[in-house]
Amino acid sequence: MSRSSLSMCLAMGLLLCMVTEAEAVAKDKARLIASTELKVRCGGFFPPRSPEGRIRSSDAAFLFSSGSRSLTIPYGHIESLKYGRVTRQEIGRFVAPCPDPSFVDVPRDYYPIVHDLLTMGYRDARGLRQTALLWLGDEMVASTLANLDQHGQVEIEFDRIGACVQYKTPDECGDGYPRTLKGLTRVFLDVDVGPDADQEARSKIVSEIERAGLKLEFLDSRENAQVVLRFVVEYEPGDVGNLVGIKFGTGWLYLVQGQRLREVYAFHDEKQSIVTRMPATNFGRAFVREYKRANGQ
Repeated sequence: MSRSSLSMCLAMGLLLCMVTEAEAVAKDKARLIASTELKVRCGGFFPPRSPEGRIRSSDAAFLFSSGSRSLTIPYGHIESLKYGRVTRQEIGRFVAPCPDPSFVDVPRDYYPIVHDLLTMGYRDARGLRQTALLWLGDEMVASTLANLDQHGQVEIEFDRIGACVQYKTPDECGDGYPRTLKGLTRVFLDVDVGPDADQEARSKIVSEIERAGLKLEFLDSRENAQVVLRFVVEYEPGDVGNLVGIKFGTGWLYLVQGQRLREVYAFHDEKQSIVTRMPATNFGRAFVREYKRANGQ
């Protein structure tokens, strides 16, 4: 893993580092990111030269196979199912004795959308608790979750609406989908700028929103806000191969529901070239797109 990639992961507080930085998992395949039963941990691959595989499920068990090796989990042995993001702290619980769980190879999806992972807790043939973490290709998400939903004995948990709607309809997932931005106008923009990062990030985001003609009111605090936009800006100094350095931007779109914030959209972007737009600009455009879509514009 490169220094710049690790810096980005630490800045985000999430495990979003791809097994290979250049490519995402194929849309019709899956990748076993970590497994306590198969000792896939601390950057190891399963199998070492072919981390991608296919999911084949019968009426009795969930099966992941890659080359000559496979992981079979009877549905009756599954104790927990979660689809969504995974923090370093969570993965650290089952990659020990890995000294630093931030070095575990976990995917980073095509920007600007953060990818989700399937975490399965189950008991093996000896009755021991095991955990498997998988990255599902885009075409595998709905069918895999539907199969587990049909045959499994536990309910699938989603960490947020954005993960849920990859399988269920917005109505089934409940409030919090971006379409619920409809009619909301009071916005609190919270920007956190790291050392030597883009000091103009806030103005860039506001500029994109104003340029789109959205009639929004920007508030000075979260009080009375209907929408919260949070954006974190970081900078990684350049080295011999990258003299200009890398500018990172991570953002979230929340709806205010009582005393809590409900996340409906996640964003990440990086600028490695002088000819590409700043992450703050792209975040502003992403919000404009979601807001217009929700309001039929």
